[in-house]
Amino acid sequence: METCRAYTQDTATLCAALLHDVLEDTPVREASIGGFLETLMPGAEVARTLRTVVELTDVYTRERQPRMKRKERRAREAERLATVSADAQTVKYADIIDNAVDITQHDPDFAPVYVRECQAILALIDKGNAELYQRALSTLEECLERFPHK
Repeated sequence: METCRAYTQDTATLCAALLHDVLEDTPVREASIGGFLETLMPGAEVARTLRTVVELTDVYTRERQPRMKRKERRAREAERLATVSADAQTVKYADIIDNAVDITQHDPDFAPVYVRECQAILALIDKGNAELYQRALSTLEECLERFPHK
C-alpha cells in the first residue's frame, strides 16, 4: 500500500492494496471484507475495493489446478491479469516490486525464476499507473542484475 500511495491517493485502490492477499491467504471471504468496509467508506468505494481485491486474487493456483505445472499456471494468470482493471494492475505493479525485492534478498535461488515470471506478467499488463509500471520494470531489471549467470 505504501508503494501505491506514492502514485495514487485513491482510497479504493489503496484499500485494495492493503487487502489484495486476504482472499488468497486467509479464511476471510469477500462478504466479510465488504461488511467491514461498509462501516468505513461509501458504497461505491466498497464495491471498487472489493472488485479490485477479487481481480487480484490468483485463480490459477496449485490448489485449484493441481495437475497444471507452475509455468502454465503463471502464464494463464498473466493472461487473466491482462483483463483486469487499471486499479488492479496498479496494485499488481506495487506487489511485484515489493515481492521481487524481498525474494531477491531472501531467496536468491528462486529469485531469477520469480523475476522472469514477473517480467512476463508486466509484458501483458500496462493499463495501470504508467510511472509505477516503469518503476516495476526497472526494479525487475535491477533484481536480475544481481544474478548475471542465472
